[in-house]
Amino acid sequence: RIDEIVVSRGSCQSLASGLWSSVGTWSCGRVPTLCDVVKINDGHVVTISVANATAKRVEFGTDARLDYSTATASLVIQGDN
Repeated sequence: RIDEIVVSRGSCQSLASGLWSSVGTWSCGRVPTLCDVVKINDGHVVTISVANATAKRVEFGTDARLDYSTATASLVIQGDN
């Protein structure tokens, strides 16, 4: 059976405030996917400006924030099934 496979890449942490869709925002060197645990570090504000940004889970440091810049911006979270 292969229905118990879990794919994980580890963690993508914010390096600074910025856009979710910007590679430069993330320590992993890429935009997070459904396989990534995302951490928005202390005091950082990450802004989602696209529809269907993705993550496995999102964690927040002290005073960290996730903002949506448009009415169509969204985040899909896969979860830890």
